[in-house]
Amino acid sequence: MLGSVTVRGQELPSGNLLDMVHHLSDQALRFPREKAYLQIDKPYCFSGDTLWFKAYVFDAPSLEGTSRSGLLYVEVADDRGRVMKRIMVPLVLGTGRGYLPVDEKDFPAGNYVISAYTNWMRNFGPACVFQRRFSVRNYTAGHWLVRAHFRSGPGKNGRLEDTARLTFTELSGKPVSFRNLEVTLADSGKVLHKNTFRSGVDGGLTFQFSIPGKADPGSLELRIRDMGPGQTAPALTVPVMTRSLAQGDLQFMAEGGILLAGVRNKVAFKALGSAGEGIPVSGTVYDDRDSAVATFSASHLGMGSFYLTPLAGARYRASVPLAEGKTLSFPLPLVHQTGAVLQVSDPLGGDSVAIRVVRAAEAGSPPEHYFLVGVSRGIGCFGAMLALGEGAQTVMISKRVFPTGITRLILLDRDRKPVCRRLVYIDRHDQLRAAVRILRESSDSITAELTVRDSAENPVAGSFSVAVTDEASVRVDTLQRPSLASSLLLSSDLKGWVEAPGYYFQQPLSEKAWHDLDNLLLTQGWAAYAPDTTAQGKARYPPETSFSVSGKITNIFNKPVAGSQVLLFGSKPVEVKMEPADSVGGFTFRNLYPLDTASYMLQARNKRGRSFNVGITVDAFTPPVFTTIGVPSEPWYVDLDIQSLAGVRRHVEDREALDKLLGKHVLHEVVVVGQKVIAGSKNLNGPGGSDFALSESDMQKAGKMALREILERDVKGFHLGGKRLNVYLINTSLVHLIIDGVNLDFFHPSGTSQKDFYDPYLNYLTAEDIKGIEVMTSSRYTGAYFQKFIDPLSSPFEHVFIEITTYSGNGAFLKKTPGVYLYRPPLAFERPARFYQPGRPPDARIARLFHPMTVYWEPDILTGKDGKARFSFRTNGSGRYLLILEGADMQGGILTMDQEMRIK
Repeated sequence: MLGSVTVRGQELPSGNLLDMVHHLSDQALRFPREKAYLQIDKPYCFSGDTLWFKAYVFDAPSLEGTSRSGLLYVEVADDRGRVMKRIMVPLVLGTGRGYLPVDEKDFPAGNYVISAYTNWMRNFGPACVFQRRFSVRNYTAGHWLVRAHFRSGPGKNGRLEDTARLTFTELSGKPVSFRNLEVTLADSGKVLHKNTFRSGVDGGLTFQFSIPGKADPGSLELRIRDMGPGQTAPALTVPVMTRSLAQGDLQFMAEGGILLAGVRNKVAFKALGSAGEGIPVSGTVYDDRDSAVATFSASHLGMGSFYLTPLAGARYRASVPLAEGKTLSFPLPLVHQTGAVLQVSDPLGGDSVAIRVVRAAEAGSPPEHYFLVGVSRGIGCFGAMLALGEGAQTVMISKRVFPTGITRLILLDRDRKPVCRRLVYIDRHDQLRAAVRILRESSDSITAELTVRDSAENPVAGSFSVAVTDEASVRVDTLQRPSLASSLLLSSDLKGWVEAPGYYFQQPLSEKAWHDLDNLLLTQGWAAYAPDTTAQGKARYPPETSFSVSGKITNIFNKPVAGSQVLLFGSKPVEVKMEPADSVGGFTFRNLYPLDTASYMLQARNKRGRSFNVGITVDAFTPPVFTTIGVPSEPWYVDLDIQSLAGVRRHVEDREALDKLLGKHVLHEVVVVGQKVIAGSKNLNGPGGSDFALSESDMQKAGKMALREILERDVKGFHLGGKRLNVYLINTSLVHLIIDGVNLDFFHPSGTSQKDFYDPYLNYLTAEDIKGIEVMTSSRYTGAYFQKFIDPLSSPFEHVFIEITTYSGNGAFLKKTPGVYLYRPPLAFERPARFYQPGRPPDARIARLFHPMTVYWEPDILTGKDGKARFSFRTNGSGRYLLILEGADMQGGILTMDQEMRIK
C-alpha cells in the first residue's frame, strides 16, 4: 500500500512524487534482500550432544518463503572467530532443517556463534548474516564455580587500576579454601600479567591489576589454574567484564541527525561496558559556561533520552560521575544554526505517527522544497512533498500504510539527497497467533494439539518447529534469546548487536518498553543494505537454487576447448552425468546432492567420446569472512544463577549414578602423551614423532580447504608475522615447511621474502592433496630437523617445522592427471536424521536417571487448512517444561510463542 500527501504544494520541484517513491523501491525489487533465521532446540549443550535446528529464509519485502535460493550455508565459529564447521542445508520453499553433532574433538567446551546465510545474501554485506550464540559445556564433579566482580579505582600515580574479586566454590557449594592459584591476565591470547595468589577461607581472592593502554578491553580475560598438589579442577577462564565507563563508551545521538539551534531537540544516548553490553549511567549536561542545562539517566540497558534546546555557537558536554570517584566528560554533537530535522511522536497503541519537520534557515531565505518518504522492508510506502520556510510543519501518517516492523522516515532535498532520517517501529498486531492444548497427559507422556490463526481469527496452514526443554535441566531466557519475530522485524534492520531482543516483544507491551524500543531505534540507528553489483548492474554473488559443480576445459596453452563433453561420476549417492562444454569451455552440473563423504570424478571427452589430454579446472568455493557477534558470553561456571546450578548438579549426579548403575568406573584424569601416525610420512622423528598432527580423516573433513586455511584454523599460534609481515610464525618461532621430506627452503631464491615464496604452495596445496600434517614445536621433536636443515650457528629455539605428507609423494613438485579431476566438495549435506525420542527404558532405575535437556524437537509440524496439527512426546516426568513454537505460513505471516507447561 502506498500513501501520499502534498503539503503547501505551490511551486514544487519538478518530478512526480510517485515516480520518486517507486525509484526508491526499484532497487529493493530488483535486488530483494533475503532474511535468514535458525531456531535451535536449546541455548547450550554438552560435549557429545547434538544441536538441532530449523532454517527459515524469507524475501525481505514480503516475508514470503524465498524462491530465489535453494541453498543455505550454516557455519559455527568459536569465540575468536575461527570457523569450526561449515555445512550446506537444502531449502524447500524457504525452509530447511539440520543438525550439528557436537563432538568434543571439534567443539571443545566454550562459547560459539552459529551463522546462516545464502550466497545471494553475501551481496548485502555481513550485517545481513543471521547470527546467534550457543555454548558447549562439559560438567564434571570436580569443576569449580566462580563469582566474579570487577571495579575500577584510583591506583598508583593517579592512574585507574582494576580490582578483581573472585570467589571459588565446588558444585556442592563448599568454598575452595587456601588454594594456591596462578592467575594470568591475557589480551586475545597475549599474556599481560601473571602472578600466584592464595584463596581465603571463603574461597575468595582479591587483587589489583592495571590494563595497558594498547590493550583491547573487550578481549581481556583471566586464566586461573590450581597449583596445589593433586589438583583435579580444570583451568578456568573469566572474561574481564567491567560494567564501568572507565573502560567503556558513551555516545549521544540527536533525533533527526543534528542538534538544531533554538529548537527543542530530543537527544538519545547509549552507554557500553568494556565487553559491549549496555550499562547503567546517569549524569548532567553542561554548556561551555559550566552551567547545568539538562540531566539524564539510562532507562534500559544503558539507553535513554532527554531534551535539550541548544544555543547557536554553544558547545555542550556530559559529565558522568563514576563509583570509583572519578568524573568522565563526553562531548555532545555540534550545534547547527541551519538545517532540517525530523521529530516523531508515536504513542503506544496509536493508529498514526506524527512527523514534525523543523527547518532553521538564514533570515530572508525563501522556502525550500523537500520530499518526505517512508520506506519499510526496502519498499517505499509513503511519500509527501513539502515546501518549508522557517519553522515547523506536522504530517500525520496512518500506520496502515506500513507493514509491521521498522520504517525509515527520510527527508530529501529537491535534488533527492537525504537530509535526515528517523526510524519508527510499526506494530500492526498482525502476527500469527497460536494455542497449544494438552489433549492427553500422563506422568511421562503428552499429546498436544496446535491451533494457528491469523489476526482475523482465520485458520492458517503453515510450517512450524517446536522445541520442548526440561526447565530442571536447562534454563532458556526468553527475554535474551533471539526469536523469529525479533530477528525478522527488529534486529536484522539495526546496526550491531541487539541486547535482550525478547524484551521488546513481550505481550502486552508496557509503556516503558515501548519508549525503550524507541531509544533503541534512535541509538542503533539505520543501516542501508545496498547490494554489491557490477558495472552491468548484476549482483556479484548469484543466487543458488541447488548445489552445482562448474569449471572450464582448457588445452595445453590454457585456451578454452569448446564442444567437448564432461563426464561426472559421483559416489554417495552414486550418479553419472554428462554435460557439454559451452563456447568458452565452461560446464556446470546442477541439482547435485553431496553427502558428507561425497566425491566426484570429472573426465573430459572429445566429440567422439574419448578422453583426451586437456586440463580441467573447477570453480572453487571461497567462503566469506564475517565478523562474529562482538559481545562475549561468560563461561557457564561464572556467576551461575540458582536455577542453572540446580540443572548442573542434577546432570552430574544423574551421570555418576547412571555410570555406577551400568558398572562403569570413573577414573582420575590421566594425561597420555602420543600423536597420530601418518602413513608414508618422512618424519625424521619416526612414526608419531610430533607435537601435533592432522590425519587423513582430518583432511577429508577439510574438503578442498587450502593448506594455508588448514594451518590458520587448526595449528594454534600459526600466523603471518614479522616487522614487515613477510614471514610465517607459530607464536614467535619461524616456520619451515617440509613437503614429503623435502625442505622447501632449499629452493628459496635470494631476494624473495619467505611469505612470497611460501604463498604459492600454501594456496596451491589443498586437503585433497594432503595425507597428513605434523607440527614440531618442542625441542624434543625439532632437534632432528634443526640438525639437518638449519645453520648450526642459529638459535634452535627460534625454529619450528611442519612436515606435509602428500598422496603423490612428489614433494613440492605436484602434478595433476591431464583430463581427469577428482573433486571433493568443500561442503556437504549432513546425512538425514531425526531427533531421537526414546520409549520407556526397560529398567525403571535407568528411567529415573534419564533426563535429556530437550525432550522433544520437531522441525516439521505442518498445520492443515483448519490450522491444526497434533504431536506427542515423552517427558522426564513431573516438573516444568518450556515449549517454544516458531514458524510461518511462508506468505508473510510469522509466529513466535513461548508456553510454560507444568506436568504433574
